[in-house]
Amino acid sequence: MANSLITVHSEKDTLVKLPNGDEFYSVTVSYVATEFEGQPGIDGVDSTAVGFLGIQKFVVFRSS
Repeated sequence: MANSLITVHSEKDTLVKLPNGDEFYSVTVSYVATEFEGQPGIDGVDSTAVGFLGIQKFVVFRSS
């Protein structure tokens, strides 16, 4: 399977604080995949959404 990493994005304002006191930063990882096998799935624990986007849907983040 041929994949290429496009970007990894996270910022300080993506900090999530859970009711139990745990904290984590939301991270977005973008890849280009030229092939795909299987079915994407949501487990209800670690993932809440899964899908494919065309390149026209991407937003370019630039740090200042």
